[in-house]
Amino acid sequence: MKHRDVECQSSPAHHSGSQFIAILKVACFFVFAGRAWQHLVWDAPFRALLWDQRLMEGVVTFLTGADWNSYVTNPAVDRGIQIMIRCAGWFYVVAALCVWLVRKDRKWMGWVLWGGAFLLVFLSFLECKERAFQLGVMLEHVIQIACPVLLWAWVFGKVTLGRWMLYARLAIAATFIGHGLYAVGFYPQPGGFVDMLIHVFGMSEPAARSFLQVAACMDFIVGIAIFFSQVAGPFLLYAVGWGLLTAFARIAANFYVDFFWESINQYAFEVMVRLSHGLLPLVLYSFMRSAFKKSAGTGHGYGSQQEGATC
Repeated sequence: MKHRDVECQSSPAHHSGSQFIAILKVACFFVFAGRAWQHLVWDAPFRALLWDQRLMEGVVTFLTGADWNSYVTNPAVDRGIQIMIRCAGWFYVVAALCVWLVRKDRKWMGWVLWGGAFLLVFLSFLECKERAFQLGVMLEHVIQIACPVLLWAWVFGKVTLGRWMLYARLAIAATFIGHGLYAVGFYPQPGGFVDMLIHVFGMSEPAARSFLQVAACMDFIVGIAIFFSQVAGPFLLYAVGWGLLTAFARIAANFYVDFFWESINQYAFEVMVRLSHGLLPLVLYSFMRSAFKKSAGTGHGYGSQQEGATC
């Protein structure tokens, strides 16, 4: 009982699994760096909201007195939106740098992490709106949003270790369920991944779509199984592999040797932001494996160790 109380009261920052913070930092860095690349080199769907007449016409008329047609055709408005996108991109750059420098005594960097998380939530909402409010989009982004929040919680020690691990599990489950909703066909199956299965593995289109439906079942199982410590390990390893595979699929499905740089430049940020889909499960798996080894070495049962760690 004493051992359990110590585990429940300890914060992540003081736990012996803190060496795995490097993996979490890598995930956070690539999320922020990828979004910076998107905003500074390409574009972000700010116009999905700011050019939505149904939502914004009354606001525009009230604030500027201009009619809607003048607003959407005004080059100055478009330049203003582009400046907003660039400013968000530079904030992501700052957040990516802060990932490597964040420390408990640098509380302002904690606010930068929260600011980056807020921008990720806003971007997720914009992409969801752009795709006719498919909530699966926001579910898929939960790991990306959670990474800076989990890093903040780990560094600044505001939650117990057990609560931190619960949040990580919830983020992984949400993202993989979001994956599954697309793969199973609840939302349109991702054409890029179907193309990759066809071109790389030589599958027919029906076989590729059937494969995705099987993968969807695994996604749903992962979303449930990781909450049960006795069986979580293999499913977290599957999540690591599948998360990284679906990340690199963005390049594999759209890579052309004759347009090498164009292929990399256009799709690299898609890979970068999705690396977290494999890296966060790796953090959680490594954490649980470390706890298992310690419990074996001290004679405590694995189940009781995990019960204490996930109070």
